[in-house]
Amino acid sequence: RIVAMQSWHGNSRGPVIAFLTTFKDRLAEINFDRAGVGAYFATDFENFGFINVNGVNVGEATDFPDRYRNLKAQLYWSLRERFQNGEVSGLDDEVSIAQLASIRYEINPRGQVQIESKEEARKRGVRSPDRAEALMLAFADRTPGILRYYQEQAEAQAARAKNPDMPEPEPNDYLEQIYVAEQRRLEALEK
Repeated sequence: RIVAMQSWHGNSRGPVIAFLTTFKDRLAEINFDRAGVGAYFATDFENFGFINVNGVNVGEATDFPDRYRNLKAQLYWSLRERFQNGEVSGLDDEVSIAQLASIRYEINPRGQVQIESKEEARKRGVRSPDRAEALMLAFADRTPGILRYYQEQAEAQAARAKNPDMPEPEPNDYLEQIYVAEQRRLEALEK
């Protein structure tokens, strides 16, 4: 759920930190663009005691190189799927909506999803989608799956320790199912 959005021009370090500080106790993690002008936020977040801070460079390699051209494509596609599944609410900023609607993608010759570059968009008369990128980063899940799994297991174990009457959870083979499905998909691609 998007509970608040704000944007600033120029040196935004102070306003961004002040804005995030109002939510500090509720923030599970912060994703920021560590490439270019966003790089200076790393020190600010550390100095102000924010935890679980992820610097993201969308130009880096994707976690799924057979499917996406780069991390930018992976994260935008993930955001697209969240919207399609009704997992995003609270977006009422017209500029952000327009920017999201202006983003184009293609399937490149290697079969990967590739997001249109900012230069290509400018040629079409579309300005940099800064707010769309902020949303993409805000919803980016950068916690490795195995770490999330162990975190969930630890939380469940702590809850059962506090309440011994709590039933044991049903066995969850979700990660194994994903692994097996991906193995089958890769085998099918090789054939």
